[in-house]
Amino acid sequence: APQQPSPLAPMQGPATALIAVDDLVGARAFGAARGWLRGLEPPAAGPLLASAPPSEQPPLERPTLAWAHGVRANDARACVALTARGEPIFATAALVVVVDAPSGVVAEEAADAVAARRQRYYREHTDQVLCIATHADGAIVASGQLGAEPPIHVWDATNMKALAVLRGAHSAGVAAVAFGGEGGSLLASVDLAQSPLLALWDWRRGRLLATARVGRQRVLGLGFDGPSGALVTYGKRQLRFWSCEGRLRSRRGLFGEASAHTTLCVGFLHSGHVMLCGTASGALLEWADGRCQRAIQINKQQPIFGIHTGPEGVVVAGKGGRLFWWPPTAAAPLRAADARVFHLGSLVAAAA
Repeated sequence: APQQPSPLAPMQGPATALIAVDDLVGARAFGAARGWLRGLEPPAAGPLLASAPPSEQPPLERPTLAWAHGVRANDARACVALTARGEPIFATAALVVVVDAPSGVVAEEAADAVAARRQRYYREHTDQVLCIATHADGAIVASGQLGAEPPIHVWDATNMKALAVLRGAHSAGVAAVAFGGEGGSLLASVDLAQSPLLALWDWRRGRLLATARVGRQRVLGLGFDGPSGALVTYGKRQLRFWSCEGRLRSRRGLFGEASAHTTLCVGFLHSGHVMLCGTASGALLEWADGRCQRAIQINKQQPIFGIHTGPEGVVVAGKGGRLFWWPPTAAAPLRAADARVFHLGSLVAAAA
């Protein structure tokens, strides 16, 4: 396929290296160049060929996938999650992989990692998977893919069976998905079109409820808070809050005294409906009522890539392998001095 300029060329830099979009998106031509075909030659005669007469029938043996290595994280976001049972989920190529929790086998005592843990695969996608999201129940997963008219699959991570396939709204590729609404009955999605489209679905019924164009800037992610119903889109120097009363309507987030930031992730504190944003400049922004209340600089001017909020407290992950943890007992509002800082390299070395 001919090379096309990257749709994110104006945004390239250290802060956006992990959020670039596949160069094929702009072309909408998803064929693969098969250069290896030029070097193929018929096999030379030998003992194996002599013992088996030529045949045009396919071989009886079929390869089976034993283990999928690596996660697509170089140009995709929201591509790793956990089930309610603590099983990692990740996207690689056109697969979504769920790693089984160990059952009766201790990893240290196993002959190798594969013997200690097994994988199972959701195989219904027809192109590269770009994003995943887990339902509040921790068992249902939504995943979106690349493609001219990309579908969204909603499936059960317990038995790997599809529950719904949502089509007809998006183009180029699905950049992000998020569950929300009462009981997680709604699914929000946004695509990679030059003018990104936000869609709201009743996924159980397979119904498209509403759509709206977000603007001209690339949308880097979605936040959908179940208890409050807050729906947020974010990206380069922009953040919008959405409501749906028959149609999707938005209002810009007000950064106030802080200059507009490129937002890379969001998380919600359910006490008081406070939202946290991680930025490309290493700041943690605290929002309430659609306005930025405070900015905390925590990651030495390096991007913040993930925020987790829950009964364990608040965990923020940033470039450089730094993890910041505010336990549930931490006083509000959050302060940089109250965070416990961990280095991922040290944690991995200690676990080895």
